[in-house]
Amino acid sequence: ALLEGISKVMLAQAQEVVFAKATAKSMKPELVAKICKSASELYGEAIAVVVRQKELDGQWTMHLRAKCDYYASEAEYRMSIHHEEKGEWGRCVARLREAVRVAHGAAGVANGLPFASNIAEYIAKVAGVLKKAEHDNQLIYTETVPSTSSLDIISG
Repeated sequence: ALLEGISKVMLAQAQEVVFAKATAKSMKPELVAKICKSASELYGEAIAVVVRQKELDGQWTMHLRAKCDYYASEAEYRMSIHHEEKGEWGRCVARLREAVRVAHGAAGVANGLPFASNIAEYIAKVAGVLKKAEHDNQLIYTETVPSTSSLDIISG
């Protein structure tokens, strides 16, 4: 079972590399969102295996949870860019709100971990984008912002 967990972590880390390459090559946001969602799901699967292992300390679980939430947030953020490109302003705002919400969850469990400052910087960036998007939608586009549960699921 431990090897299964390690395997899931390694696959998730491979998705992180694919994410880095996709962002460096400026791939379509919808594709990058799917890559992020896949990484998040793999980290989630690794968490399920790791929590059953009594030999591992809680730091492992916290680390994996932070990564899982971070990539789930990135998926929402990248989909917000996709919606913005399509002129779907309400959906863009909804995705950004969800990205910020999930990123705060990642920050909550990343406290004390080496990449906690990266998550804090990411939250500041996405929160700034959200503030501008909400302002623009309120003044210019006036689209209804749907609930997060009504948005299409990002498939990984």
